[in-house]
Amino acid sequence: MPTRGTPNCLKTPWAAILEVKCRDVPHLMREGFFWSAENVLPEEGYLSPESRPEWTALGCRHKRTWILADQSDNGQGQRRDPQWVGRLEVVSPVPEALPGFRVQELSRSNVYSAAAWNAREQLVYRYDYRSPSQNCNCIYDDKPLKGWWPWPRDDGVYAAFPHVDDLFPLAPDSCSAWESEFESESEFEDEPW
Repeated sequence: MPTRGTPNCLKTPWAAILEVKCRDVPHLMREGFFWSAENVLPEEGYLSPESRPEWTALGCRHKRTWILADQSDNGQGQRRDPQWVGRLEVVSPVPEALPGFRVQELSRSNVYSAAAWNAREQLVYRYDYRSPSQNCNCIYDDKPLKGWWPWPRDDGVYAAFPHVDDLFPLAPDSCSAWESEFESESEFEDEPW
């Protein structure tokens, strides 16, 4: 989500959803989860209507999608099999917000929430800036995490957001739509890539 410092955050609201599938969640926690525009597979992006109820309830009916993949090497300058693949979606109630959106607009300081599941589909990591007492890392407890993991951090960089209703005023009870994010299963498993 855009922070108050993001240009036009209240005029062209958007929210970004990054779903990542990885081979080894503990490894990604130990080494850090790092990604940038360099991880975007440029010929795979597209625009589409948004249909998930948690977003349409907020008036977000437009979506832009990027496909990402780990581009790291094996330490000897050779590409290795990707350790993770991902799908980045930006949703908005206004279609004009999407063509000019750039992945570089995202930063770890505007991560609203995050979750991770293990191979048995058990929740092992939860972060929600609204409920810090419920943040939990079941693998490494309070160990500071690097990269895009939003919590816990040893550098003190945490998100600061306007209220969701300020960004998406079309929904009568927008916060309940955000809560469903942790309760519903990801559609990510069905992707062919």
